[in-house]
Amino acid sequence: MADSTYQPLTYRTSGGDKMVVASGGVIDIESGGEFQIAGTAVTASAAEINAIAGGGLSAAELGFLDTATAGTVVASKAVVVGTKKDIDFIQFGSAATSVALLHGAGTSSTQETTATADKNFLGYWVESTASTGDCRGMYLRTYFGGAGSGEALRAYATINFAGAAAVGGTINGAHISLSVAAGSTVSGQASGARITLDYATATRTTDANVSALLLDSNIGANNTVHAKNAFIRVTDIGTVKLEKLLRLPTVASAGILATQTAVAISHSIRCVDDAGTVFYIMCTTDASNRAGGA
Repeated sequence: MADSTYQPLTYRTSGGDKMVVASGGVIDIESGGEFQIAGTAVTASAAEINAIAGGGLSAAELGFLDTATAGTVVASKAVVVGTKKDIDFIQFGSAATSVALLHGAGTSSTQETTATADKNFLGYWVESTASTGDCRGMYLRTYFGGAGSGEALRAYATINFAGAAAVGGTINGAHISLSVAAGSTVSGQASGARITLDYATATRTTDANVSALLLDSNIGANNTVHAKNAFIRVTDIGTVKLEKLLRLPTVASAGILATQTAVAISHSIRCVDDAGTVFYIMCTTDASNRAGGA
């Protein structure tokens, strides 16, 4: 006679349309067997399924990983770095798709914008406490391997406000400063900006239109140049005044600064001060009395 007290932990219901695994029951798919859903085999291992469950990943979170490609940024997907911890491009902001190669934000016609005062679109505050060697807050070097042109760095401030801008402030294409804190000193050399013309060692004549510094103007037609406008403006705004315009190499024969006895003045360079007074620096083309000659 059948034992009516025996209750299997895994059984099919009387209607045959449902398989039941009661408390304590186990379905064990042996090696070579398959578990399928709608004809598709579930190939994930038990360890993999348990790892997902243990991490608390939802279906939506798993969707961010689906079709994600290592090293390639895919819209609305998680970013997975490549074997070199690399990614191909990052778009900052959502105003427009940047045409930059590595990362960028906005375009010349559609910019990322803010109406909040005292904000930086990019901000890095870093510090080096090394006692030797060089540290750079940012290192940028562009190699021109073809016949094209360009810049390693292009900073461009555009005033497009329909009114008077920089009220009580300043707008600059670039603002570069050196600050020496109280209690700090400099034993070597330090500069607010250092600009170097660098030619590798070679037997040649340097090119005519090359310089360490180029001051350029690009004022369009129909503008009237103000009487105080100039290529260079010097201010001395600190409480303690600097009071010297230039520091030159020591006087040397045929050097940048050399002795010269009186000669006829043939030319002058025009300058203007903040009050609008015009001054002239006297020049000559006569090097006959200059130490070391021209």
